[in-house]
Amino acid sequence: KSVTGEASSTKQLQKQRGAANFTLGSGASKSGEGHQPQAQDSEETQPAGRSRSLPPNARRPGKFVGQKPATPPEAADELAKPSQPQQRGPGGNCSGFVSARSRRAKEAAETAIRDGRVFSVSGPYPWIREFLRRRGWVEKLLLRQAGPGGARRRRRRRAAAAVDEVDDDDEDDGAVEGGEIDEENRPTEDDKGIHGLMSHMIKNTEPTLIWTLHLSQVNYQGLRRDQLLNHFARAGCLTTKSGLCQSLRQLPWFESGTSDSFFPRCYVLSSDEDRAEFVDDFRQTACMSLLRLVGEAGVHDVAHEPGTTDLQASPVKSGAKGGKKKITPNIQFDNPDAVGESPVPRSVLETAIKQCERLLRFKNHDDLDGWDSSQGVLKHTEWNAFLQSYYRVAHRGCQIADCDSGVRSRCRDLCQRLRVEFPQFDIDGCRSVWLLKPGGRSRGRGIACVSTLEAVEAALSGQSVTVESSKLVVQKYIERPLLVHRTKFDIRQWFLVTDFNPLTVWWYRHCYVRFCSQHFTMNDFNEAVHLSNNSIQHKYNNTAGRHSDLPAGNIWHSDSFKAHLVKIGKPKVFDDVIRPGMLRAIVSCLLCGQDHVDMRKNCFELYGADFMISDGYQPWLLEINSSPTMAPSTDVTTQLCRCVQEDVLKVVIDRRQDRQSDTGGFELAFRQPTVDAPACGGADLSLQGRRLSRPSRGSIGAAAMSADAAGGHRRLPPLSGDVGDEARRSRRRRRVRRRAADEEVPGRAAERLQTRSVGGGGGRELQRWRRLAPLQTQELQLPLMSPQ
Repeated sequence: KSVTGEASSTKQLQKQRGAANFTLGSGASKSGEGHQPQAQDSEETQPAGRSRSLPPNARRPGKFVGQKPATPPEAADELAKPSQPQQRGPGGNCSGFVSARSRRAKEAAETAIRDGRVFSVSGPYPWIREFLRRRGWVEKLLLRQAGPGGARRRRRRRAAAAVDEVDDDDEDDGAVEGGEIDEENRPTEDDKGIHGLMSHMIKNTEPTLIWTLHLSQVNYQGLRRDQLLNHFARAGCLTTKSGLCQSLRQLPWFESGTSDSFFPRCYVLSSDEDRAEFVDDFRQTACMSLLRLVGEAGVHDVAHEPGTTDLQASPVKSGAKGGKKKITPNIQFDNPDAVGESPVPRSVLETAIKQCERLLRFKNHDDLDGWDSSQGVLKHTEWNAFLQSYYRVAHRGCQIADCDSGVRSRCRDLCQRLRVEFPQFDIDGCRSVWLLKPGGRSRGRGIACVSTLEAVEAALSGQSVTVESSKLVVQKYIERPLLVHRTKFDIRQWFLVTDFNPLTVWWYRHCYVRFCSQHFTMNDFNEAVHLSNNSIQHKYNNTAGRHSDLPAGNIWHSDSFKAHLVKIGKPKVFDDVIRPGMLRAIVSCLLCGQDHVDMRKNCFELYGADFMISDGYQPWLLEINSSPTMAPSTDVTTQLCRCVQEDVLKVVIDRRQDRQSDTGGFELAFRQPTVDAPACGGADLSLQGRRLSRPSRGSIGAAAMSADAAGGHRRLPPLSGDVGDEARRSRRRRRVRRRAADEEVPGRAAERLQTRSVGGGGGRELQRWRRLAPLQTQELQLPLMSPQ
């Protein structure tokens, strides 16, 4: 329907509501002429979740997505106010007030349609709705269709998501204390229901801007070219752990280097090739860790952290029924003193030294001229025996027999050579700890720490980890992270992609730091110690003896983190090392996944990247999340999430009209030169060439003609070099063909006449055909055939 036709529908609504029913959230008085108390539409008779701008007996087709059925406090306060005298028409209805409100809604709706300012929001994004309304935009409410089987479909979706569906978004990553996230007021109830009326007036208008939580909530193939959408299709190569792992392997095609300098080693266990490479990597990492234990740090100095009381101050889970419940550590190493343990033989250390030397020769291509490339390769049983001895040294603190200073010096030299060839040598540590992650989940769900190869094999067989092995990835754990007052943290960094061709990346100036609630230790693999996601840490109480500088909500602003770096004597490390490293990692990932993402224009997406900082102040990318959380869990996130959403609209909407407009906290960090996309994505199967003409007979020699006559077949004559003769022969053939068509000569005879016309005998042959034509027993009805 058009907007002009909504006035009549509004009058029909007034007639249906009656004098006392049509309150419209204005707090109409309960007494007066024409009012019937029994017909009054109070909160007891009004169904929950129904807009006040609809009649009481009007059936709603669906439920607003992401809205609560409870009446918001503002609307309740408005209803509780004493009503003011209003102009009433015949019958006692509020015609004057309704007419003014309807005219105002109609004018706003017509202006929004004319200027293309209609939007739709689905999800917990109240600030997006608020900022767009300030700009004069009108919201078209997205309805969740209800019907037979709707509840069953929702239960199936929830069950599928509970198993292991791909969920690369990071929404709902935080919660307020004591319950769920405080969502926005219902958009139809504020401002006395005028937004619900405007949404009803533009219900047949397609929105210009669509902001949703998931791409599946939109008919992507049915979008118009001018419609803005906050998602890119086929972006799973960036926003899933398995997709990011496979995409970064294409980095050497774009840059001179690999992803080992910013992305911890990762393998997809569903691939047999990746699984074999992981087993080799685990064994090599164990050899290098053993060299580090002996040559650089010593066994006891690394295997045990003196003075820690983390195991005594175990994490406490808050919000549990029946009081607080203590969480026991998932994995705890044995006593490092290893009383009564026999020492590990020196041959185990010699095996690790030989394998590291062989690895260096392979890395430098020094083994190409060797006669036997399999020399020094251990068998499967020998590797298993070595790993069991390594576990005794690294996990239980056993000593190595006959480990003198010469062996330690040799191990120290090898560690220096390995550090040059392997960028991740410093973050590997000495325990060989790896992370098992579901390939398509976020918010720290399903992540487990493992330190033995047998634990990974058990996870693949489904014995210890309740995740399908086909969706598991294994990634090297950063065992030497940068700590702030003995507490582990990570960084959430936002960036905005407005186009993939050319690739355009906007970097947000501010970020926030997420802390764990417990002190860091490698003797306990509890999630509260190693996973800093707010969706996990908000369930635990902070550990006893925590430093006073750490925030109670475990969230720091980036400015607070910079102040801490200044305090420890590193004032420029964030701007000179950490921030450029994060930007380089993000641009490299986007370049690798650029060919896989749908390059639709008028699409944009805000991503949230998680980074870990090593003890050398180098950033390491962990994952990239689509739909990053905007939950106001703390004061820091409330401020930053509100600002980043407003700044996204400045870049996406305001900058389209004015290139010099303010972009808020976003700055253009990378813009790629335009690349022309191919017109067709398939292979080009067309053939190109020129036509070959039939060669003339005049160039055939006498010997060739005699050979043809003797063999009973005719050989094709070679091409003639005289262009003039060929043109005359072509004209003669055409004349003979026309004469034969006039005489209705059958095709075989016409071909013979045409061939003989090359030698000049075509006319005599035609005269002979005229004499013999009446003697034919029957007429041949054959079509004329071309010389070819």
